[in-house]
Amino acid sequence: MLYLEDYLEMIEQLPMDLRDRFTEMREMDLQVQNAMDQLEQRVSEFFMNAKKNKPEWREEQMASIKKDYYKALEDADEKVQLANQIYDLKGNIIRLLTIQQQIIFLKRSLNLKLFYLHLLQMPLRKIH
Repeated sequence: MLYLEDYLEMIEQLPMDLRDRFTEMREMDLQVQNAMDQLEQRVSEFFMNAKKNKPEWREEQMASIKKDYYKALEDADEKVQLANQIYDLKGNIIRLLTIQQQIIFLKRSLNLKLFYLHLLQMPLRKIH
């Protein structure tokens, strides 16, 4: 029953692996959302103060905002990659479970065939 033990061990780990990845995804989501909220505030302040300040200030602020938007976009892309990893993990586990299920089925079939073969090889007894 080694297959059963491997199967149970894998199932036991599954929730922990998924929970860890979902926790990481949630943290990334909060990080991206906080960055976007801050950027919205900065953009709003930029437009409120744009006329009051020199062009150099506007260019500097715009470059900084743009840089931070790209950083938030990279973080969002990482989150998508993590979601794809979770999807792949789920698919791999399902495939592995399917293979293990087939192995167990084949093993049982083989045992049954060996049993029938053994019966066929036994000498027939006379019935009195």
